[in-house]
Amino acid sequence: SGQAVARLEDEQLLTGRGRYTDDMAEPGQLHAAFVRSPYPHARIVSVDTAGAAGMPGVARVLTGADLVAAGVQPIPGVAGFRRPDGKPAGGPDRRALAHERVRFVGEPVVAVLADTLQQARDAAEAVYVEYEELPMVVTPGAALADGAPVLSETTAPGNICAEMSHGNAQAAQAAFAEAAHVVRLRIHNQRLAAVTLEPRAVLAAPEGAGSSRTVLRMSTQMPTGVRDTLAAMLGIDNTELRVLVSDVGGGFGMKTGLYPEDAVVGFAARELQRPVKWIADRSEEFLATT
Repeated sequence: SGQAVARLEDEQLLTGRGRYTDDMAEPGQLHAAFVRSPYPHARIVSVDTAGAAGMPGVARVLTGADLVAAGVQPIPGVAGFRRPDGKPAGGPDRRALAHERVRFVGEPVVAVLADTLQQARDAAEAVYVEYEELPMVVTPGAALADGAPVLSETTAPGNICAEMSHGNAQAAQAAFAEAAHVVRLRIHNQRLAAVTLEPRAVLAAPEGAGSSRTVLRMSTQMPTGVRDTLAAMLGIDNTELRVLVSDVGGGFGMKTGLYPEDAVVGFAARELQRPVKWIADRSEEFLATT
């Protein structure tokens, strides 16, 4: 038997006193806007940020190459899974900003930081990225076919990141062999994209008062996971980061873990020693939650 747990949040939410990430602001904060890949698979030939960097209010333009040069590591993959050969699960490096190659539509390629959101968005439109389009597939079956384009030749040959099996394969084959009837069915599972009332949001700022710590205010379901992942990417102790969560307008599992935009905002706040804020708009939410 269980016991009902009293809800504590209803009064403030129903009376309009909720506190979400976008309700918060820091003095002198910058706003981030992202240039995203229009291709599902392409090589990044060149990135021209000169025009954007000279526009009003722009404090910094970041590329994937900038983050690599600063030592920012790829986002760690999921632990605990194995490949068919027994090696740890592998896949293409997922970086906070794409470097050398993009692998899905909407992947962030360049970040623009400016005094206002409109200035950041205007400057993002002035960034020129030259791509060389590469072959792509859109279904698991096509990805496993002979000759399919491979997303990571070294860590996921054959486009297989991980594989596992359970039970007794020989016993299962024997049961099918003896069955009076065998039914085969191919099922296509649709994409599921969570849509929350509050989009993903992050505000990172130096803690101040002589502290080297950075404070991130986020709409997330897993603050300690975000903290530890970002610390590993930046090569710092996790005590150098603090992640705070106020009210969250829906999550549904979508707001677990760290996303590339979170890492860029955290890195930029530490590098520039200024607050940086990013709130996804609806088109970004659909493209970036992959």
